[in-house]
Amino acid sequence: MKISVIWLKDFLPSFSPDIPALVEKLTFLGLEVEEVLAMQLPDELVVAGRIEDVLPHPDADRLTVCKVAAGGLELLQIVCGAPYVRQGMIVPVATVGAMLRLPDGEVLAIRKSKIR
Repeated sequence: MKISVIWLKDFLPSFSPDIPALVEKLTFLGLEVEEVLAMQLPDELVVAGRIEDVLPHPDADRLTVCKVAAGGLELLQIVCGAPYVRQGMIVPVATVGAMLRLPDGEVLAIRKSKIR
């Protein structure tokens, strides 16, 4: 079973952010801790963005072209395959240069390209 440290704060009156001490206390209570996973972002170049406009892709029926505000001066044009995407959504945006690890372990580099 996986348990969030944030969730534990609600139930442990003497909570300490010291993870090794917490693991020791849980073990003393008879709960086995197999591993501790630290939450981390996939890449610091993944940011929150707001979809400002959604247009159909000129050459593909199942794709859309989204204009996304991601903290820069200009809107980013991003090709998206999600069928539920809509204007106003706040979404994670992997900006140019971000390195994303795929489920099979392969690393995908986000790069700028032209829309065909």
